[in-house]
Amino acid sequence: MFFILRELCKKYTDLDDSDIAELEDYAKKLSVFAEFTDTDLFIDCLIPNSDYAVVVYQQRPVDSPTLFKNSVLGVIVGRETEPAVIRTLKTGITSKKLKAFTQDKKSVYETVAPIPNSTGKIIGVLVSEHDVTKQVNKNKQIKLLEQTQKKLRDNLEYLKNNPEILTEHINQSVIIFDHNGQVVYANPEARTLYKNLGYIENIQKIHMKNLILNKNHYCQLNEDRNGFENEISIGDFTLKIRYVCLNIAGNNCTVMIITDISEMRNKEKELILKSVAVKEIHHRVKNNLQTIASILSMQARRIDDSNMKKILNENVSYIDSIAAVHEILAEQGFEDIDIKQLIQKLSSAILNYSSSDTRNIKIATTGDTVLVNADTASSVMLVINELLSNSLEHGFRTKKSGNINIRISNEEVFAIFTITDDGDGFQQKTNFESLGLNIVKAIVKDKLNGKIRIHSSKSGTVTEFSIKIK
Repeated sequence: MFFILRELCKKYTDLDDSDIAELEDYAKKLSVFAEFTDTDLFIDCLIPNSDYAVVVYQQRPVDSPTLFKNSVLGVIVGRETEPAVIRTLKTGITSKKLKAFTQDKKSVYETVAPIPNSTGKIIGVLVSEHDVTKQVNKNKQIKLLEQTQKKLRDNLEYLKNNPEILTEHINQSVIIFDHNGQVVYANPEARTLYKNLGYIENIQKIHMKNLILNKNHYCQLNEDRNGFENEISIGDFTLKIRYVCLNIAGNNCTVMIITDISEMRNKEKELILKSVAVKEIHHRVKNNLQTIASILSMQARRIDDSNMKKILNENVSYIDSIAAVHEILAEQGFEDIDIKQLIQKLSSAILNYSSSDTRNIKIATTGDTVLVNADTASSVMLVINELLSNSLEHGFRTKKSGNINIRISNEEVFAIFTITDDGDGFQQKTNFESLGLNIVKAIVKDKLNGKIRIHSSKSGTVTEFSIKIK
């Protein structure tokens, strides 16, 4: 690894041997902090007479996932993707939590600190990257604590003697207590956090039992030296606190690592509230549509005019097809809808509204699962509703029984729906030019960005239409 650092510096930079040797010594210490802070660390060096830098050293975290699948050694970075790196290399000023993009186009926060040589010249920068969208995986907490304890035991002495290195490269609050409960180290993040929590006095003068934010934690630490992790809420803050208990040369020490997850928890609460509100809206829309459908059904049963009865029942089936979409959304909230599940609901409903002559017609839905949004689902349901109604009304004029098969194929970019019946077929041209089918063609073309094809013969009708899903 250090051989690669030297080769990259020789190839891309104007650093001399002594500067490269200092970078090599600096890199040897980085494994301590990658293990301790769960972050990816890098050393970047400026390419002379340019706004670009080269990655000469990479340290992946040992106990947590890395942001990078592949090595980035030798990768050239510029101001357009990592402005903090170029800024710090040229100004010597630390850049904290500035947004950047990795080579995999992931959004990250970068903290960048200058690396000076013995004369004060900036020879590189230390880059710490944190995933903006990182989620806490609670299933790995116990394993992580066990691994962290071993690593911290090996490296705590170094951290106590060199606390200033942590200052610029950790976004968690870290406090180290000795066996008497006295603070031996507190980083700036910790001092800021406790000040925001209302602590006026310097926390390095306060005993552990007054700094631990949950009294049960203090009792638990006295009883169990294996360490643990917990989450607490204090005022507007939600904090994840990890305790690691170590024994060094016969002396017990405790490391308390606090991560402020208030923003993440607040966003989760907002999403839950919005999801509940959206579900309630869809539930009410579904109820209103079903009420309208019931009124139309009552009117259809009371009139003797067969044409009017037919029109009312058609409208009921249209309304039910849209109500089915809102019923699923009322259950799932923001999630995409399984269109096959909707079609199965529609098939049962449409047979109930059809004439008694078609009661022996069976409708089967098979094929792939296709997930679509609410708008697409509503349009597909209207198309399927019209095609099924058309098949039931015109396709089985001389038959008392038959089958209608709906097959769904997920072709990644497009989904293809094939409706096949074994009826009499459409023998008159007017069937293909009806108002309902013209509406179907318009929906498929204009709203679903797809195509439709209908073929009919004496052995039945096959209708195939596609929709764009990506």
